Amino acid sequence: MNGNLRGVVPPLNQSERRDLRDSIRRRGVLVAVEYDPAGEIVDGFERVEIWEELRAAGHEIPPYPRVVRDLASDSDRRSYRREVNACRRHLTVEQRRRIIAEQLIDTPDHSNRQIADRLNVD
Repeated sequence: MNGNLRGVVPPLNQSERRDLRDSIRRRGVLVAVEYDPAGEIVDGFERVEIWEELRAAGHEIPPYPRVVRDLASDSDRRSYRREVNACRRHLTVEQRRRIIAEQLIDTPDHSNRQIADRLNVD
């Protein structure tokens, strides 16, 4: 399932990843990594990856905060991941369009307005 969710939003670019790495090295992971009840990551793949790399390199970083989200289906997990990342990241217009188009496919019973509200887009 992780691979399926990981591709829902584009990965951080080199500069964003470097900035996140520097932040985690100095302050630890500030935003909780989100899991589903089965223990699979829903959001926070890159935070965990960077945390693990830094720990392996000998940096003393505290354990990262964790939250469990009760998301019943793969569609719910993908939708949630889009929602939290659409408002968090500096995505290009094309990347936002892709996220919205994929959300429309996942939730065809929702109106465009409902999807825009959920993803915090116009």
